[in-house]
Amino acid sequence: MPVTKVPVVHKFGIISHSQRLELQERLLKESYLQTSKKQESSKNPLEVTEEFIQKFNSAKNYDEKDKYENTAYKMLERVKRRAGLKDCGSGNHVDLPIAWTELSQLAQCKGRIQEDCLDVLIMSLDQSPISRGHIPALFFLAETCLYWLRTDSVNQPYLRTGEIKLLKMGQLVFTRLFNHHMAGSLRGHRQYKNRLYTYLDGLAECQDAYSPYPNALLSLRYMNEVGNIVISDIVVDPGEVKEGDPDVEEDKEEEIFRETSGVFGEIKSSKSAAISSSVHDLSPTLWHALDVYRCCGQLSGGLTDALDALSDCGQGLANENWVDGIGAMLILAEAAKLNLQALKVLQNLARGIRPQSRSPNASYRHANARCRAEEIKSSHTLATSEIFEKTENVQYLTEKAQHIHLHGTNKTDEVTEPTRSKVNKDDDASIQIATAMSHDKPGSAGRSTAPTYTNVVYPDLPGIHGWHWEIALLYTEVLSDISLHGSSSSIQKTALVGKNKDISDLHKRGEVDCPMQSSGLLDLAYFHAKNETSDKGHNDWSWRIRYGAIQGLVKICRCCQGDNNREGMRNACWDTLIKINTLEKDSRVLEALKVGQVGASIEKLLNQHMTTTPSTIGTKIALHLSQMYLPALPPPVESNISKKHPPKKITMNHPVRGKPLRTSLKEEIMLATTLYEPPIDFKTRNNFDLKRIVEDQWRKDLQQKQEDEEKERLKKLEEEQKQRDAEQTKTEEIKS
Repeated sequence: MPVTKVPVVHKFGIISHSQRLELQERLLKESYLQTSKKQESSKNPLEVTEEFIQKFNSAKNYDEKDKYENTAYKMLERVKRRAGLKDCGSGNHVDLPIAWTELSQLAQCKGRIQEDCLDVLIMSLDQSPISRGHIPALFFLAETCLYWLRTDSVNQPYLRTGEIKLLKMGQLVFTRLFNHHMAGSLRGHRQYKNRLYTYLDGLAECQDAYSPYPNALLSLRYMNEVGNIVISDIVVDPGEVKEGDPDVEEDKEEEIFRETSGVFGEIKSSKSAAISSSVHDLSPTLWHALDVYRCCGQLSGGLTDALDALSDCGQGLANENWVDGIGAMLILAEAAKLNLQALKVLQNLARGIRPQSRSPNASYRHANARCRAEEIKSSHTLATSEIFEKTENVQYLTEKAQHIHLHGTNKTDEVTEPTRSKVNKDDDASIQIATAMSHDKPGSAGRSTAPTYTNVVYPDLPGIHGWHWEIALLYTEVLSDISLHGSSSSIQKTALVGKNKDISDLHKRGEVDCPMQSSGLLDLAYFHAKNETSDKGHNDWSWRIRYGAIQGLVKICRCCQGDNNREGMRNACWDTLIKINTLEKDSRVLEALKVGQVGASIEKLLNQHMTTTPSTIGTKIALHLSQMYLPALPPPVESNISKKHPPKKITMNHPVRGKPLRTSLKEEIMLATTLYEPPIDFKTRNNFDLKRIVEDQWRKDLQQKQEDEEKERLKKLEEEQKQRDAEQTKTEEIKS
């Protein structure tokens, strides 16, 4: 009998609209759960995700915390390799934007892992190469840093180690953004600038919290100033832009930027410099600093002329913008690490000594220096550069007039700074600095941050006495870095000691040394400004320089610990710190003895990961900008001009008969007998054998004597032990 299979067809029939929607929703949910399970099974377990960060921060048991902490450190090691920490940020395995993003996400985990992530970020940002593809990641890091500072760090009652590292990381991020701004690479990023504007709004009001700590205040002021420079080409009202809002004009600008980016990449030297100069006009000191660094790394010569031009032009550093001065100081620091003459010129600028002797070609080079810069600029940027110069001069004059007016009329109304208690070091070696921060509301009257955090610049005063305090503070940090990483011992010694031959009587000099006799790191530990006042106003800024110098000395002492080759440098720094601890009367300066440990910990961590000293951010900026702004140097090859020489007369050399060139029989006998040694006779050979036998017998007797003495000593020890045992048994019997 045949078997017939009837097909079964599932027919829902007529169902309502609500039932059909419920059925579709249930089927979609099942398919979503199946796909999510497949994705979870194929996902890398060491990938940084927000779910892991939430689990890490919400863990309560010790076992869970230990488990998540081990996983977090495995993630950190994976990100270190992706960041190329051991390879200076280069290699096929390196992806810096993703690595920086993952590090910023992993830094949200609370505890020791947060500071370790910040350390890795600082090292990676300092040594990684500069590329235009890093701009979106840099904007993301800038927004993240500002968000953490505004929401979490400023509201804390203590200045923590992680907060200091966060400020250092933010300074490096904005340094890279400022470099891209000077190179003209930030065009067409309106959406990023709008988001950055929302985070920068009101950042200057946070200076009050960091006023007792100059390095932290410098980082905050640098981020605020550079951020305002970066977003200066957009016009947005406060509160108009919100995070996540679409920008209609962004798409058009991005298309124009993509079309022109290929053309910009092909343009060399002068044309690219013209494009970048329309974005940011280089200050004269920064331009000459690039010239000096370029000549230090080349064999084409011209270093002496470049240094002479820098010595002349650097006298006007006080009249320039302090942000450009910081860039020039970073570049000159890298040149000073390589060349001793560059270091001496840098210290002469700080002393305020004008160059006396000059090479014959120096004046010609100095006159043509700006001419070459003007030739590099195109005609359409001439008007903009003149406008920039006029606005900078007007802004400087107005600021100076306001400072003098405030200082002259409001002497009695002193701006009170917030007081933070002294630094305490906890069990985890983290520094916590107590503070009683007094935050004023934005609308409070009678409050101005400018008189407290800026100083009156005196261009007439020589050297560091007339500089902005931000540049002078960075100069102390630069000297400590040169003392540790100079290419030779003479460079390291000069950066530390300066021109002093005897460092035992530095504290005996007058408080005001103008112009300075020496401008080494040890000299700046006793620095006092000429027009110094102790009213916490414009002229009360020299304590910040002493603070930075002491912090650098602490860094050198801790980094040179255990290094026998640098024991003398460490002893000199340690003796100076002991004297300062007894002589310094300002309690704000003595806080550097404890805060300086943070920089030393980062330096030690860098030495653990790197076998050789990597190039810092100053080197990257110098190479990047010198290729764009300066023309190429000629090759170090002398031009051989072909000269017509008269034909030489050909002289025929005829052979001359002489004596034969062979030795005589007497000479051969003498040569054969010069190295002849007579054989040893029978008596001397027997004497050698007898001496050998006697020495061997004496050695055996000595060994036997030592063995006998050892046996006697052991025998005496056994007898003494037996006597002690017998006495102990007697005492026990008596007690019983």
